[in-house]
Amino acid sequence: MTLPVADASALMRFGPYQLVRGGRRLARDIEFQVDAGRYIELCGANGSGKTTLLRLIAGLSAQQDSQQDFRKTSGYPAFYFAHQAGFRPELKVADQLVLSLQMLGVAIRSADVALVLETAGLRKQAGLQVRELSQGQHRRLLLLVMAKSRRTLWLIDEPLNALDEQAKTLFASLLADHLQQGGVAIVATHISLQQVLPQLALFFGGKLNIAAQAGHFEPQPTQPVVAATMASAAHLTPAASYRCTLRRELKLIAARPVDIIWPAVFHLMVVSMFPLAIGAQPEMLQRIAPGVFWMSAMLAVLMGASRLFDMDEEHGALAQMRTAGFSLSALCAGKFTASFVGIGIPVALVSYPMGLLYHLPVPAMHGLFLSLAFGLVSLIAFSGLFAALGLMARQAQVMMSLLAFPVFVPLLIFGTAAVNQIGQGISAPMLVLVSLAVLTMLTIPLVTAKVLELAVE
Repeated sequence: MTLPVADASALMRFGPYQLVRGGRRLARDIEFQVDAGRYIELCGANGSGKTTLLRLIAGLSAQQDSQQDFRKTSGYPAFYFAHQAGFRPELKVADQLVLSLQMLGVAIRSADVALVLETAGLRKQAGLQVRELSQGQHRRLLLLVMAKSRRTLWLIDEPLNALDEQAKTLFASLLADHLQQGGVAIVATHISLQQVLPQLALFFGGKLNIAAQAGHFEPQPTQPVVAATMASAAHLTPAASYRCTLRRELKLIAARPVDIIWPAVFHLMVVSMFPLAIGAQPEMLQRIAPGVFWMSAMLAVLMGASRLFDMDEEHGALAQMRTAGFSLSALCAGKFTASFVGIGIPVALVSYPMGLLYHLPVPAMHGLFLSLAFGLVSLIAFSGLFAALGLMARQAQVMMSLLAFPVFVPLLIFGTAAVNQIGQGISAPMLVLVSLAVLTMLTIPLVTAKVLELAVE
C-alpha cells in the first residue's frame, strides 16, 4: 500500500518490502514515502522486524518469499547507524574517525580532527584506543561519523541507547541540521523522539507501525519544511577504496604488531626444529629444505588468515562498508596486499638466513627467498578466500581450512621445484609462481568480494 504525501516533488519512495527472518515472515507489503527534510519513526514490538527493515533499505539483506528471491533497496545514499558501529577496538579514536570518513568518501584534514571530536566531547579521548571508550562515548563517535557522512538518508536503529542528556541534545542538533539540509531519516525506536527531544517535532513526518502481516504508515500533518538540496558524498572509486583499505590495514598492523610477529616466529620455530630432529647430514637437509620451508610458510599464512575478515564482520565494519558503497573487491585486494607486507615479507626474510641451517648454497637461498616471495602472494589470496567462506559457515571453519590444503598442493609442488632448479636460470616453476601471483591478485579479490556479500547477508 502507498499513501500519498503533500509535496510529490520532494519525496523518497521505499518498498515494497517483505520482511523475513529465520525463514519466518515478519511483515509484508511495506511501502511508504517520506518528504525531504522529514524523519519517520519505525514502531513495533521486539522481533517485529524494525532492524530487518533498516537492513533491507540499506541493501544488507535480500528479500525472500515463496515465489522469488530478489533485492529491493531504496537506491539512496545511506548511512546505517547500527548497534555495531564498524569500529575496530585496537585503533585510536582519531584514526578511527578519519578512516571511517575516508571509507565514506569524505576527506577530513588532520588539523580539523580535534575540533570535530570536541563537538562530541571526545577531544581528550583522541589518543585512546576505541576499546577504552565507554558505550556512550562509542555512540557519540558514531554520531560524529554519521553527521559528517554527507549521506542523504540516515537509517538509525535505537539512537538513544546509552546516551546521556548531553549526548541526546547533540543527537537532536545533528539530526535537525541534517533535515534542514534536505536529508531524510528513518528511526527505529521504542520511545518517540518527540517525547524525549521535543525540538524535533517540526521535522516529524509520521510513524510506520510494523504489524504481523503488513506495515501501516501514519503520516503526520505538519507545516512544510523549507529544505535545501543536500549534496551527498560520492562513492569511492575502486582505486581510492584500495588505497583507503591499505592505509587502514597498515594502521591495524601497527596497532597489533603480534599479527606480523607471531607468524614469522612460528615459521622460525618449525623450520629450526627439523635439523634438530633428523640430524645434521648436509645432503639430507638440502634435499628436504624446500618442502620444509614451504609447508611451514603455508601453515604460518593459515594462522594469520582468520584475522582478515573475522573482526571486521564481528564489529560490523563489513556491513558499514557495503552500505557506504565501498568496493569489497578493492577491500579484499587491499587486505591481501597488507597481509603480504605484514606476513609474507617477514616470513620470506626469516627464511633466508635459516637456509644456513640446511647447508643451502647461496644461489639456493636466493631461489628459496624468491619462490616464497612470489608464492606467498597466492597463498595469502587463497587463504583469504577460504577465510571469507568461513564467515558463511561458522560451524565448519575447521572444514574450510582442510579444504584449503588441496588448493595449496600445486603451489607447494612448483615452489619446491623452483628452489631445486635455481641453478638453471629462470626456471619454468618460478615463472609459474609469478604467473599465479598475478592471476590470483586479479581474480581472487573479485571472488572473495562476492562471498563477503553473501556473508554480510
